[in-house]
Amino acid sequence: MLFYRLKTFYLNKKAYLVANSHKYGYTVKAYELLLEEFMIKRNELLKWLPFIASISLAVITAIIYTFISDEIIVLTYFQIFGSALVPLILPVWGKITGKDFPPALGFLLAFHIFLAIDLGNAMNFYDLVPVWDLLLHGFFGFVGCVTAAVFLIRWNGDKMTPLGFMLTAAFFTLGFGAVWEIFEYCCDIIMDTDIQRVQESIAAGKSPLADTMEDLIVTLVGIAIFFVTAFADKLLKGKPSSLLKGQTDRFPEANLTRAKTQDKE
Repeated sequence: MLFYRLKTFYLNKKAYLVANSHKYGYTVKAYELLLEEFMIKRNELLKWLPFIASISLAVITAIIYTFISDEIIVLTYFQIFGSALVPLILPVWGKITGKDFPPALGFLLAFHIFLAIDLGNAMNFYDLVPVWDLLLHGFFGFVGCVTAAVFLIRWNGDKMTPLGFMLTAAFFTLGFGAVWEIFEYCCDIIMDTDIQRVQESIAAGKSPLADTMEDLIVTLVGIAIFFVTAFADKLLKGKPSSLLKGQTDRFPEANLTRAKTQDKE
């Protein structure tokens, strides 16, 4: 909101100067340069905001956990602060490759980490809210597809057909979900933990295999929500998806439309 108000102020000021350019012609150019400098600084700050937000939430969570937990587990602190570093990958990668990632993706990842690690593990929401794990798997299905879509755009995904683009994002998410299940299984074997909650499932009279299948099925629901969102985005002419792409990025639909126009010419 602050950035919007500042930008509006500069644009209104510029419009006034343009209307009175016979008096302030030299000032119009100065304000154009000032506005351009402001937008560059704003974009630079936005790139790091998801990481700043993630770390801030991690600090707050760690403090609350310290005071409310009956038994302090050091590993929990590593989980809180280690996962909070994930949003840092995007701006660092952008610096290395020279192509920045949209801040919206960083905020989405930071929010998912907050729900899964800060609230789920540290605040014990997995036990307090019985459906918390299923809700997160569904949300992961959506977040995974969005992440895959952003990477596909940067890897010439605009040359794919819309169906191929969507299926690739879906299969990427399902594959990553399966890899995560393997990771949890390996952690349980190596560290003698119960991340997969096998014992909890057995105690509840459920099959651990059924629990894993439920997780993957709910992930599919999240993927379906992404498909619906993508369809709605098309109806809205790409306004929501503009948060996830830069000026040079194009989704497959835009690429196909452009190609058809060129063929007609």
